Amino acid sequence: MRIAFIFAFLFIGFCSHAQRPELENETLTYSQSKFFNGSSITLTTGTREDSTFAYVFLGTGSTGKSHLASNWKNLTVRVEEVYKKGGKYYAKGDLYNGKKMIGLAGNKVIVDVERAIDNKEILDNAK
Repeated sequence: MRIAFIFAFLFIGFCSHAQRPELENETLTYSQSKFFNGSSITLTTGTREDSTFAYVFLGTGSTGKSHLASNWKNLTVRVEEVYKKGGKYYAKGDLYNGKKMIGLAGNKVIVDVERAIDNKEILDNAK
């Protein structure tokens, strides 16, 4: 019984460690995905009641941000920067419709990576 408890404790500890985001050498790793300058994030659908994104935002990051509208679903964010702020891990970049960048008046798309993956607002891509 004691051995089974030890194995269960080690397994739970391993699983919880595997789910923590890691930022190293300008690469953010979470779940099975890696985010870095030049990588892409595919948006799925927003999870808020009005279908806006709960964990994907539009803004400058320094002057505030607002939830990304639902009509931007299924587009791609090309990552320019990954960073940690306030205990959360973010990826920031421009929005693309295929190969063409969508102008957002100087604003960037900011993704709370851990929560966006966990809530399926972005695809969890192994790269």
